[in-house]
Amino acid sequence: MFFRLRLIMRVVLVSPILLGLSCLIFLSAPAYATDTSILVYGDSLSAGYGIPQQLGWVRLLQQRLEEQHLHYKVINASVSGETTSGGLSRLSATLNEHQPNIVILELGANDGLQGLPLPLMKANLSEMIVKSKKNRRKSTIDWHENTSQLWP
Repeated sequence: MFFRLRLIMRVVLVSPILLGLSCLIFLSAPAYATDTSILVYGDSLSAGYGIPQQLGWVRLLQQRLEEQHLHYKVINASVSGETTSGGLSRLSATLNEHQPNIVILELGANDGLQGLPLPLMKANLSEMIVKSKKNRRKSTIDWHENTSQLWP
């Protein structure tokens, strides 16, 4: 089941619309789990800024999961204009509120557009990953291909 989700996520997420500064993280739930929640935590690319909500990739992901009869609830906690610093500041409260099984981080594009230093972005993303993974039994980290080339 997790493999199928990763395959779906690659088809939906790895597209030209996602800038090279995006970070994706998947924290897996047990394969036998039902009613698993996926928290999408991103910027305008995930919030669907400027397009109808039903056309955004997060809604399309939910539809694809439903078509595949996979019992996942997708929660979109994305904020247009969000930076990694802003995301880090609200992550703990969001994780406590939703207690997701899977977290997808899609942040960094606005940091790049604002010319924020890469070491700050890396530190913020790293801390968000640590917070998201806390108390998880199993996790997989998937970096967007261009992002992985930014850091050794």
